[in-house]
Amino acid sequence: ATGHLAAVDTMRYVPLGFHTSDELLLHPYLMAWFHKLATIFGSTSVDQSAVLYPVFFFALTVIAFFLMTRALFKESMGTTKAGIIGLIATLFLIVSPSLLPRTIAGIPEKESVGFFFFFLSFYLFIVAWNSKKPFAMYLSAALAGISTAAMGLVWGGYVYIFVTISAAMFLAFVFGQATKEKVLLYSIWLFFSVFVILASTS
Repeated sequence: ATGHLAAVDTMRYVPLGFHTSDELLLHPYLMAWFHKLATIFGSTSVDQSAVLYPVFFFALTVIAFFLMTRALFKESMGTTKAGIIGLIATLFLIVSPSLLPRTIAGIPEKESVGFFFFFLSFYLFIVAWNSKKPFAMYLSAALAGISTAAMGLVWGGYVYIFVTISAAMFLAFVFGQATKEKVLLYSIWLFFSVFVILASTS
């Protein structure tokens, strides 16, 4: 209605209300932007858009997960076999009992959005790692950092991205796989991740 969140949400913690600046703010804005998109396709209210919101983002999550899985195996197994592995893994993801309640139409859970940025971040980082062209490598690393930051502004589970990629980079150092290019792309990813989060929350 106003184009931005109220400073105090009077519908929570009555009668004191809740200061919206104390929470990750990208999620409600994504819902508002999705509503503007959904009205083009027939949504008649914010409530209806919110019901469809998790389904839309889970569809994007499925695509990001497939791309990530295929990218993981593409170098060692070839495009065709990697694609088959990606499809099978994606099928298991779609019917996973722990994800179903959080990604079906109904309550606009943040996990559906969080997992989209989660898998997208890994996919872009893998693309950067496997890229032979410096420009594509560093661009993908920057986009992976932005995606990581986006997850950080939606859901606190973003720490798993930092833990996983940092551990992988440490192992690359141990086994002598950390070239100057790999260290630079890691630094670019880390810079964009931290910078965007800090810039958005300051």
